[in-house]
Amino acid sequence: MFEIVIVENLFFIISFLAFLGLVIVLTRKVKAQERKIATLHQEKEIMYNFVYEVSEVFSDDDAEINEASILNKVLNQAIRVSRGRSGAIYMAEDNSEGDTELRVGSLNGIFPPLTDSFDEGLRNAFSKIKYVEKVIKKTPVTPGQGLIGATYVTGRGMVIGNASENALVPKYEQDYLKIETLLMVPFRYCGKSLGVAVIVNRVDDREFDEDDLVLLQALMDQAAITIHFTRLNINMDEKRKMDYDLTLANNIQSSLLPKGIPSLNGIEIGAFSHSARQVGGDYYDFIRVDDEHIGFIVADVSGKGVPGAMMMSICRTVLQLIAPGCLSPAEVLKKANSALSRDLTMEMFITMSYMILNIKTKELVYARAGHVYPLLSIGNGAEPVELKSPGMGVGLADADVFNLIIKDETIQLHEGDIIINYTDGVVEAQTETGQEWGILNLIENLHISALDNRTAMDTANIISEKVFDFVGGSPQYDDITAVVFKITAGSSLF
Repeated sequence: MFEIVIVENLFFIISFLAFLGLVIVLTRKVKAQERKIATLHQEKEIMYNFVYEVSEVFSDDDAEINEASILNKVLNQAIRVSRGRSGAIYMAEDNSEGDTELRVGSLNGIFPPLTDSFDEGLRNAFSKIKYVEKVIKKTPVTPGQGLIGATYVTGRGMVIGNASENALVPKYEQDYLKIETLLMVPFRYCGKSLGVAVIVNRVDDREFDEDDLVLLQALMDQAAITIHFTRLNINMDEKRKMDYDLTLANNIQSSLLPKGIPSLNGIEIGAFSHSARQVGGDYYDFIRVDDEHIGFIVADVSGKGVPGAMMMSICRTVLQLIAPGCLSPAEVLKKANSALSRDLTMEMFITMSYMILNIKTKELVYARAGHVYPLLSIGNGAEPVELKSPGMGVGLADADVFNLIIKDETIQLHEGDIIINYTDGVVEAQTETGQEWGILNLIENLHISALDNRTAMDTANIISEKVFDFVGGSPQYDDITAVVFKITAGSSLF
């Protein structure tokens, strides 16, 4: 009987212990689940706060929406939720050679470099903290280099609890640069790393753990979406500004061209000018030199967009002031160079070809400032030839050199002769595969026009059509401009 009681008690004790163990296990699971729920709520609150802060930037009419301001908000939020002491965000960008490198987009706190140690500059620096910040900002990280480069390449975050024992973490003697623990996660959008966020040391001196890593990665994934659309928005703004500039430049350029073509007995004139997608600043004009002479000017400014169009507007004004009354094209170009070269930047110059035709005698005097050679098709049916003359672009040299090179050339024209003065966009017009229309096609079509006795306007129209038939709708990167004139029977003054 006594043994039965002992067995029953023992069974009861074992059952109670089993039940107690089950309760403990269930309690632990419940607490773990509660922690997960609390973590999810924390992550949800963090995301809401982050989205709210970012939305404030976009909703503020006075705020300048840029990547830097977004990155600063992202880093501040990351440091706050991870309880870090300092942090940095490295963003991927292409350098001047086209290679990808990681550069600091935002910095907060005293952030120790994770790549190379400091040189003697730190020891001699007056403000050591500012020196550290300067070195970090100017020193890029290449993909795969150190911890930051590795995180960018692999696209996976890492947490280092006891950083002082990790051989990959730099060691510094200065207390304010010592790294005890760190977090590192990539910016990821559609599987691509945009950059890396790094948080160093906790304010409570504890080690970062996997929960911190998960939380920071969630924030950075959300931030990557924001950064992507911020860049998209900035690119759209830049495109709108570029489109506006190109439209404005086209309007300026169109306003510079003659509203009509002079009608003269004994001389036929035709012309065309087509603006490219990127305005190059082509310009042509007819100038009344005096009662017996007409001037033909064709010019091309190297600058693109509004700057090029504005410079060509200045060039037009200068030429209209100095050309009337001067029978030497070379002298006009010399004066134009003196007036314009001081306003041209190092990246900008102007080429010009200027001709003056005596309406009575049909004598032609011409000079060239670095422009393509005009073509002459002789009325007897011979193949067209280039009208060569020495010259260099306006703005490429000082007045002494320019004036020494530029010279007048003179020829006598006869009935049937055709001259085309054009910009390089005509012969350099390209197909989608990069094939150029070329000087030979221009010579051939000019020759055919002469043989078929076409008018100057017909010749201009046919050459324009041939060029655009050749390129087949492919967008061009330079304007296409030409002036054609032909000597016919008779002569007249203006």
